[in-house]
Amino acid sequence: MVSDSTLFDFFNRTRFSPLFKDISEKNVCMIDLSGENKDLAHYDILLTNELNSYIQLRIKKENVQFGAGGYLEIRSVYQNSSLFGSGETSRTIHLGIDIWCEPNTQLFCPYDAIVHSYNNNDQFKDYGPTIILEHSINDIKFYTLYGHLAKSSLNDLFPGRKYKSGEPLARIGNSDENGAWPPHLHFQIMKDMIC
Repeated sequence: MVSDSTLFDFFNRTRFSPLFKDISEKNVCMIDLSGENKDLAHYDILLTNELNSYIQLRIKKENVQFGAGGYLEIRSVYQNSSLFGSGETSRTIHLGIDIWCEPNTQLFCPYDAIVHSYNNNDQFKDYGPTIILEHSINDIKFYTLYGHLAKSSLNDLFPGRKYKSGEPLARIGNSDENGAWPPHLHFQIMKDMIC
């Protein structure tokens, strides 16, 4: 088992390719979808179009191309899907990073990988088309998850297919195909595939 401190050191020493070609600190704004964000009181974020309006307004106001955020945010937006459970057992914590952008935006592989698995998780508010990559560096294995993709991103995939760092991987899906979310990437890094 790899310790958290070993992984932290590993990620600090390893060079990754950007997920999007044009992404930089200068063209990204942070978007807070937690209950702490008082601006959300003006929107019914349980509705995809209302949530998308808020996100697009923030991106336009900041004059940037991408919005980002979400890691460990406590989000009420999950309350409109039975997928996240109900009552005391419901999940409200966001487990990855969201990068909000235009549908059909090209996504690139961050590091040499093979396809671990892929699926169209087409339940309401699920990940939609999803790819999980397996990476290995110096005997350290880890996985990256890419959710809310375009359906076409799953074409020609098979477990074991190789991707090189910086190679085109997928495209961002629209709300009709990505689990009914505003267009974005859900990106998550996992130490293992144990649920």
